[in-house]
Amino acid sequence: RAAPDRKDKIIAHFVETLSQPATADLGYEVWDEIKGCIVPVLKPRDYLKSEGPTKHFLITDWLADVFICYAIKSKNMFRFVTGWDVNRWGLTNEKLHEQALANLVALKWPKQLMGARTKNEGRVIVVDTDDNLASSRLLHPELHKMFSEALGSPFCAGIPCRDTLVLYSNRRELKQRIARRIKKDYTASAYQITPQPFLVTRDGIAPIVGK
Repeated sequence: RAAPDRKDKIIAHFVETLSQPATADLGYEVWDEIKGCIVPVLKPRDYLKSEGPTKHFLITDWLADVFICYAIKSKNMFRFVTGWDVNRWGLTNEKLHEQALANLVALKWPKQLMGARTKNEGRVIVVDTDDNLASSRLLHPELHKMFSEALGSPFCAGIPCRDTLVLYSNRRELKQRIARRIKKDYTASAYQITPQPFLVTRDGIAPIVGK
């Protein structure tokens, strides 16, 4: 109901996941066999409950009530990594995080990036991928280097939902307009992350406070 334009896609994905056969290997994966499949997944604070399965997820506190979770990505599903997995693999949280970022860097970007450009307002680039990891690309360690030439430095970013990363120039009118759009997309999405905009600098990423 929250995303009527994507209803068919959401239902199809849900049914496909339900129809997958149970896998005896879940929870028994061997690190050397799956380490190349570990990816970071951004989730909002309210996704992580004190009771239920998510309380066991391995998480890293990130920015603005957004957390980094970690998942083993296979062809048709994500299996979130737990603290038990890390102990079973004999790893530290830092080591797993490093591996997840390395795998993120290796992911392909869309051959064509949607966007718009105006002479006085700057430029907007929308990253929309087919791997459910568009928003995770905000964590790419080379993000500023990759896009600062096109957008200026620093530039802004938004992750209203799992499947969208919006990058845009740090211009006042453009920021106000895109911020409204991010809030709208956040409200409509079934996979919300945050309406909070971020500033991407050479030194890192920070939430944008105020106007």
